[in-house]
Amino acid sequence: MDREEYLKLAAKYLNGECTPEEEAALMSYSDGVSLDDDQTNEIPAKHLFAYKQLKGKIDNHLQKTKVSSNSPRYSKWIGVAAAVLIFALGALWIFHSPRPAATTQITYKPKNPVVNKGTALILADGEQVDLNSSKSQSLNNKSAQIELVTKGHIKYREGVATDEQPLVYHTVATPVGEHYELELSDGSKIWLNAQSSVKFPVLFNKSHRDIEISGEAYFEVAKNKAAPFTVSVNGTAIRVLGTHFNVSAYPGEHTVNTTLLEGSVELVAGDHKTLLSPGKIGIVDPVKQSFKVEDADIDQTMAWKGGLFVFRDENICEVMKIAARWYGVNIEVADDVKTKTFGGTVSQNRSLTDFMELIKLTGGINYKITGRKVTVMK
Repeated sequence: MDREEYLKLAAKYLNGECTPEEEAALMSYSDGVSLDDDQTNEIPAKHLFAYKQLKGKIDNHLQKTKVSSNSPRYSKWIGVAAAVLIFALGALWIFHSPRPAATTQITYKPKNPVVNKGTALILADGEQVDLNSSKSQSLNNKSAQIELVTKGHIKYREGVATDEQPLVYHTVATPVGEHYELELSDGSKIWLNAQSSVKFPVLFNKSHRDIEISGEAYFEVAKNKAAPFTVSVNGTAIRVLGTHFNVSAYPGEHTVNTTLLEGSVELVAGDHKTLLSPGKIGIVDPVKQSFKVEDADIDQTMAWKGGLFVFRDENICEVMKIAARWYGVNIEVADDVKTKTFGGTVSQNRSLTDFMELIKLTGGINYKITGRKVTVMK
């Protein structure tokens, strides 16, 4: 039995779906992976809650089958809980019971990105270059302002456009499952999340620095009081002088969410504006021209930049929307599971199957993958 088979069998057990033969096979395999009390004490603190959740499931099951907590069989299954957790490679998932629901489905269809393969640079003449291909190494022949292109990073030469010089725009667009970092001609840095894009001049002028984005991006803006930096996104303008902030405004979303880490920004929608201070998130509805400012969860907001998904007791519909965007799939969530919530941390390097298996492992959820479609059901 390999790791994947073990995880699937353990998930079936935790869901109460194991046959006697499968339970025996799992018990037998667990001889080599079960953890004793000393070893379970080594579980990192951030994983203890998930371990207790798994242990609780086993407690309930074994109590129903009248297995004593002092028996060797009980100790073995508690070891299985820890082993499952560790084999899940650090992923932390918390399961909450749902309320009764109907049988209709919710469908999430992520918007097609500008590009379908690797991250693309779109030049002023419309030519599109895959930044992950060997052709990207000759980009400095196409634009003298491009200084360096490496894997996951492009850097523009420092400089300022003259008054007579027309602004020349480039666009960088990411596909599903990729991040990309840019360093602009003013020294500002931008990190793009998956299915995102940024349009910018290769040289800014002396009086202002204006760019446009779609999707999600993190900014570290170089300070220049003489040339304010403005990000335009979905009918909202974000004005800064020099600061660190994150913007999320994917197509189809109703709000523009700006999280400020350092400095200050002004949010503008129509005739309305508001200032943000560090540690706050500004939520703007451009259609209603409404503003809401709340305390930000910086760790959760910035998790994507570190290659992680972080959920804080999120509804499964929101979890699946994020998964659909990252993996580039259509996901349908049945109503009988749509009130479930999840919390936890998992690497974005996990495959779609691994991601869904980790959710199934918590119990009460099943899934089916057919091509680029995923169905989540009870």
